[in-house]
Amino acid sequence: MFENVHCKNEFSNRIYDGITTQRGEFPWAALLFYNVGMKRPVPKCGGSLISELYVITAAHCTVGKPHWQLLFARFNEFNTSSKEDCTYIDEEEICRYDYAIESVIPHPDYGMSRNSHANDICILRLATAVTFNFFVKPICLPLEKDVQGLPVAKHNFTVTGWGETEHATRSELQLHVVIPGLDNTVCNSVYKVANVTLSDKQLCVGGLNGTDSCRGDSGGPLMRNVSNIWYLAGVVSFGAKVCGTKGLPGVYTNVEKYLSWIEDVTFVDQYW
Repeated sequence: MFENVHCKNEFSNRIYDGITTQRGEFPWAALLFYNVGMKRPVPKCGGSLISELYVITAAHCTVGKPHWQLLFARFNEFNTSSKEDCTYIDEEEICRYDYAIESVIPHPDYGMSRNSHANDICILRLATAVTFNFFVKPICLPLEKDVQGLPVAKHNFTVTGWGETEHATRSELQLHVVIPGLDNTVCNSVYKVANVTLSDKQLCVGGLNGTDSCRGDSGGPLMRNVSNIWYLAGVVSFGAKVCGTKGLPGVYTNVEKYLSWIEDVTFVDQYW
């Protein structure tokens, strides 16, 4: 059974109008690098560390991408433009860490041809176990019933990543933004023109003008803070073509609905 062991520490391709994230603020956030035929690996998606060996991302970051070879997950990325793996802040050496991907396990019912992107979730197994420190830690899964029972609409969530900013360029620094939860009927109404209908396995969040998650952070975390503990509520799935458009919320995979699958995969993958 999956347990929230190392995540319960109290903490005092897509961020629009985001706030620069402080070092160690969201230490589970992963930046996924791919070989896309260029001279060096490039970041294309985000993810969330949930244990020493596993990262959660979106299935669309791994399925239907014949020219994208997923190479590694990077944690504690301080500046994507830097060629150095370590830097000094107040005389303290701080490094980013790359972990190779051993296996990719998209949800078996993900259908990339469906407009609604149902079951857009994927588990990545790392080749070596992550060493936890202040800057690299897992996020909690919503295993507790009292967390699962919390409402979505009119409650705040946080997304983080290195994606497209309001200047239409990728951010070199990790950003985050707070966005409101909505009822799924809101997304159903605005995306009806695209023949999209959400299930209870998806979340409708955001839609404030200028604040949104954008393309570069696909697969990244939608987070919820409950009593100073951060939980992985959702996975960035899809949204409006023009990021930050008022009245067009983002759609996220509802992690709570996939806990049994996550437990099954991580158990079988480790012990069989």
